[in-house]
Formats: sequence, structure tokens, C-alpha cells
Amino acid sequence: MGEGDTGDAENIISEEEVMRYRVLARPYPHTQQAALTRDVEIARVTAKRTLESTDENLKREVEVKRAAAEMERLRAQDVVKATIIRESKQQAADALAYELNAKAKADWEAGQRAADTDAYKTRVSAEANQEASQRGADTEVYKSQKASEANAYKTRVTAEANQEANQRAADAEIYKNQKAADAEAYRVRVTAEANQEASVRSAEAALVKTLKEAEGITAMADAYGKLSVAFGGPAGLLQYMMIKDGTLVELAKANASAIRGLEPKISVWNTGNQGSGSESTDVMRNVYQMLPPLMTTINEQTGITLPEWQFGRLNAAQGAMTESNVNGAGKKK
Repeated sequence: MGEGDTGDAENIISEEEVMRYRVLARPYPHTQQAALTRDVEIARVTAKRTLESTDENLKREVEVKRAAAEMERLRAQDVVKATIIRESKQQAADALAYELNAKAKADWEAGQRAADTDAYKTRVSAEANQEASQRGADTEVYKSQKASEANAYKTRVTAEANQEANQRAADAEIYKNQKAADAEAYRVRVTAEANQEASVRSAEAALVKTLKEAEGITAMADAYGKLSVAFGGPAGLLQYMMIKDGTLVELAKANASAIRGLEPKISVWNTGNQGSGSESTDVMRNVYQMLPPLMTTINEQTGITLPEWQFGRLNAAQGAMTESNVNGAGKKK
């Protein structure tokens, strides 16, 4: 695109824009006309810059295509030269590789033959050594097996002997313990039977003793009952027992011991008429009349109080006898 084309485009745009803005500016005031004129100028400058930018882009594309064509031409020349050089070098390398390959193959075949020979010798020697080692190992295994069998037989025989000895010892210990247990059981049974027999006999003896004691007590009670009847009642029996056992003497001794070193109160009394009655009854009457004053004196001087069943009844009997004047009047000084 030439410069004449650019000028024609600018003239065309400018005339169209001018005509349009003129038509639009007619009915408006001067201010709007100035704004429209400014817009027209801006549009003209923008169109000019757009045309210039498009022209530069087209020129750059042409130069790029021209450089690419030149590069392809130069590359084709270099490729042809490089291909010729590479093919010549490839042929030389192939020839050298063939020679090296043939030589290496010959060397490899010679080495392979030597290696096969050495391998055969080594294999034969190894087989011979292996055969000898196998025979030696078999011999050692046979010896070890026989020694193991001998040791196992010896161990088994020893274990059986020890087991039999232990079994016999255990049987003897069991028999001994059983006999000891039987003896202990027999001893315990005999002891239990003896203890039972002794307990039965002791119980029977205790029963017989108790029965005899009961019979003796019963007989004694019957005798005391008869004595009580003979002495005119329990009071007479009590007086008889006290005289028989020396109780009155003991009381007199106790009284003397109690008033020894003191100033005791001395009471003298008359037991009554001594002329009436027989001699035996007078003695009993005097003793019976003497007891109440004696008990009173013991109580006053020592503080000892005899039981009610003794002192009370005797005192009451003494009072009754005094009031009735059966045995005479008593007199104290």
C-alpha cells in the first residue's frame, strides 16, 4: 500500500466525518459545534495512527518471511554438506568397526576355547575333589552316626536303669509310708478305743460314785430327820450337832480371843430352878437357855450376827419360855 492510498483514505474519512458532524452541528449552538469539531479531529488522528500501525505490521511480516526463506536456503546448503560428510565418515567408521569386530570375534573365539579348556580341567578337578570330599564326609557321617547310636544306646540303658532304681525306691518309700500310716492308724484306733473304754469306765465310776453319794446323802438326811424327831425338832438337832462338833467350844475360844486385852461387858445370868426335873433334862434345859444370851453377847462385843434361822428362833424361844415361867425366872447382873 502506497502513500497515495493512505492520503485518499484520510480524505475519504475526513470528508465523511466532516459532512456528518456538519449535519449534526447545524441545529446546536457554538459550544456543541466546538465539541463536535474536537471529536472529528480526534477521529482523524486515530484513523491516521491506525493506518500507520497497520503499515508497520505488514512491513514486519514481509521482513520475517524474507528472513525465514533465507534461513531455509542456508540450512538446506548446510544440510547437504553435513550429509555428505556424515556419509563419508559413516562408511569409514563401518569399515573400522568391521575390522575391530572381526578381530574381537577371533580373540573371543580363542579365549572361549582356552576358557573351555580351563573350565573342563577345573570341572574334572572339582569333581575329583568333590568325590573325595563326599567319601570323606560319608565316612565321618558313618562314624558320627555309629557314635551317636552308641551314645543313645548307653543313655537309654542308663535312663532305664535309673528309672527302674527310682521306681523301686519310690515303691519302697510308698510301702514304707503305707506301713507307717497303717501303724499310726492302728495306734490311733487302739488309743481311741482305750480312751473310749477309759471314758466309759470313768463315767460309770462317776455315776456309781454319784449314786453312792446320793444314797449316802439320802441316808444321812433320813438319819438327821430321825434325830430331829428324837430331839424334839430342828432346834434340838442343831444344838446336838453344835455340841457334837465342838462348835460351842470354838465360839467360846473366838469370844475369848475377841475380848482379850479389852474391857468386855460381862453378863452373869441364872438358868433357873435347878431342883425340878431329872438331871439329864436339866442339863439340856440349861444349855438351851444359855445360848440366846451367849449369842447376844457375841453380837454386842464382836459385831458378829448369826443367821436368822439360828439366832432369831432361839431368841424367840427364850422369850416365850421367860414369859410362861416354865423353867423359872432368869436374872441378870
